[in-house]
Amino acid sequence: MRLSLGLAVIAIESVVSGVHAGAQSAADQADATPHTKRKAIASSLGPTTGQDAAAVFGKIQGAFIYVLAVKPTSPTQIKSTSAPIDRKAVVGEFLRLREMASPAFRMKLRPARYDKSRWTWSTPELESLVREGYVGPLGPITTNKTSTLTPAEFGDALGFFLARISQVTHQPSTQWTPYLQPAD
Repeated sequence: MRLSLGLAVIAIESVVSGVHAGAQSAADQADATPHTKRKAIASSLGPTTGQDAAAVFGKIQGAFIYVLAVKPTSPTQIKSTSAPIDRKAVVGEFLRLREMASPAFRMKLRPARYDKSRWTWSTPELESLVREGYVGPLGPITTNKTSTLTPAEFGDALGFFLARISQVTHQPSTQWTPYLQPAD
């Protein structure tokens, strides 16, 4: 229970804190109630910057340490700059975070099927993440025409990754999981 809530809070906090913040206009900020302080948000039409990605991956690492009770690994390799990050850097961070969370894994899932011919790029690391289900086989990381990700695409890939981490680090209960219950 603690895991589901912890990762959900991190995912929501990431979205609210500005990674996927282009939906909030200046008019919306002006209409905010006086007791609500909102930070000015830049447009999210451009690619995700290293600064945004480093902040999000830092929060996720902190959540893994707290919620999954795992030891920290090396800090994020993404530099906190205004330069856009590419898909290869995101894949590298996903691999690092997967390895960090691996001591908390409770189950192993079946390999996912995928059609590599529809991808726009591939590496052995990306293939292993897709096969294990941490990256969508037809998601923005595998099929984008550009090497960078918009904040919406970054959030989509991150949500897919966190959902899989939540799944493999939680042992389902036979009482509440229909497919684990005996047939009537």
